Amino acid sequence: MKSRYRCLAAGVVVGLVFAISRTFGSSAGKPAALTTATLRPLHHALGNHSTANSVLLEEWRQNPLLQEESSGRMGPREIRVKGRVVRQDALKWQEHHPAKDAVFAMGMGYDPRVWRLFLGSLRSTGFAGDVVVGVSESDAANEDILRLASKYDAILYQLSFQCMEKPGSRKAPCALLGFYEADNRRVEPAPISNLRYELLQAWVQLYDESSVIFIIDFRDVFFQANPFPRFHQILSAAQGQPAIIAVEEAKALTIGLRGKGNAWNTLWTHKCFGIDVVRAMTGETVFCSGTTAGNRAGMRAYLDLMLAELTWRDCKDTGGADQGVHNFLVRLILETAGTGNTQDQSVDPIKIFVEEQGIGAVNTLSAAVRLGGPLHENGQRDPQGYVLNFDGTKSAVVHQWDRDQSLKTWVRSTLTPSFDM
Repeated sequence: MKSRYRCLAAGVVVGLVFAISRTFGSSAGKPAALTTATLRPLHHALGNHSTANSVLLEEWRQNPLLQEESSGRMGPREIRVKGRVVRQDALKWQEHHPAKDAVFAMGMGYDPRVWRLFLGSLRSTGFAGDVVVGVSESDAANEDILRLASKYDAILYQLSFQCMEKPGSRKAPCALLGFYEADNRRVEPAPISNLRYELLQAWVQLYDESSVIFIIDFRDVFFQANPFPRFHQILSAAQGQPAIIAVEEAKALTIGLRGKGNAWNTLWTHKCFGIDVVRAMTGETVFCSGTTAGNRAGMRAYLDLMLAELTWRDCKDTGGADQGVHNFLVRLILETAGTGNTQDQSVDPIKIFVEEQGIGAVNTLSAAVRLGGPLHENGQRDPQGYVLNFDGTKSAVVHQWDRDQSLKTWVRSTLTPSFDM
C-alpha cells in the first residue's frame, strides 16, 4: 500500500487543508481536480513525509476555523461550522455537560422500539455521559420517543429540513433550515447523511478538551458494555494531540471487492475521488463511517476535513458519499501523517488509532456476516445470545445487528423487551 499510495496521499493531505481555507474561508471557486499527475510534483516539492506533515500541522494550527475555544463555563458563544455562524437558539446550551463524554447520533424517522434498544442498552452499561440525538419534527411529537428520551436522559435536537425531491428518502437532496444565522447561510442541498456532519461539528464544540466524543449510527446499534473506558485508554497514547479512533469492517471487505453487495465502497470512492484513488486503495480494508470516536480536538479536525470534502467534491449530492470520503481521509492520514500506533508524536495533525472488527470495542457485522456466515456458526454468540469478539469476550458495541437473521430475531424478541419502555 505505501509504495503505491505514498505519492498520491502526501499531496492530497496538503491539498485538503488548502481546500478548507478556500471552501470555508473565502468565496473562491472549486479547487482544481487532483490527479496523480499533479500530486507527484507536490510530493517531490515537499520532500519527505516529515516535511509534508509539518506543513499540514502548521496550516491546521493557523486556520482560524480550526482554533480551539476556551473550555470554560458552558454558555452562549459564537459557534462556527464551515465558516458560518450557528444560531444561538439552535443549540441547547444548558442541557449539555461539557466536562462529560458524549454519544452523537441521528435518530430521525425510527420506531420507538429502536429508541428503546439504543438508549436502554447504552444506559444499562453504566454510561453517564451525554446522549445527543437529532430528530425530525414528527419524532419530536411522538409521545413514546419523548418518554424514552426523558427516561434515559437524552438531549433531543428537533431538526428542520427542506428536501428537494423524494420526500422521506435518505438520499434526497435537502437543505438544513433554521440552524445558521439568516444572513450567513446559503442553501446547499445535500443528503441528510452528509448534512449531519454540520450538526456534529457544532455539537463537538460544546465539550471540553477532556471529553471523548463517539459518533455512531442509531437504527442498527446496541450496547453490551461501556466502550468509553477503552476509548480513553486508547486516546491517552495521543498525549493530548488531536486523535480519532477509526473502526474497520471485516478484514475481507476491501476496496475493489465485487459481488454480494461489496462494491458500494468502491463505487463511493470512485464517485468522490476517481479511478486513480480507487486503484491506489484497492485491497485496503474498509473503515465504517458510522462509528468514529475521538478527543474533542481530533473530532473537530476530522469533521472539518469531512465537511471540506463533502462540500466541493462531485459526490457531495450522493447518499453514502461520506463512507467514501471517510475511507479516503483515514487511509490518507495513516499513510502520510503516521498513526497513534507509532512512536512518532512530533508532526501528526491527527493521530489515528485503528480498531479491528471482532477485536476492539465496536463489532461491525454486515460484511462479517455476508462474507463469513452467521455469527453462531462461527462461535461469536454466547449461550444467552450476546455477540462475542474473537477472543470470547462480549463486544461492547454491536453495529449492523440486523444483518444476521438469528441475531435479529433474538434482539427483537428478547433483548429489546428487556429494557424499560
